[in-house]
Amino acid sequence: MAESGLHMVYPAIMEELFGEDVYPDPEDQDPILAPKVRHFLDAYMAKHWHSLRAMINREHNRMLDYQEEIDEEWACKYIMF
Repeated sequence: MAESGLHMVYPAIMEELFGEDVYPDPEDQDPILAPKVRHFLDAYMAKHWHSLRAMINREHNRMLDYQEEIDEEWACKYIMF
């Protein structure tokens, strides 16, 4: 979220989410996030990325299992003819 620039485009949303302390200097033209907020967003995105990566790995392993089953099924059908 922080890299996306959401805090620059929608400062009101960031203030609603994190309170009025989201920006160290709210009058700045190019607002930066407070270190605590930045740390939270980085941790949240890392956790979310880890969750997605784990889900993709599970799906990949499941697809490999299905591929082995299909290969065995086709091999049996090929031998029968």
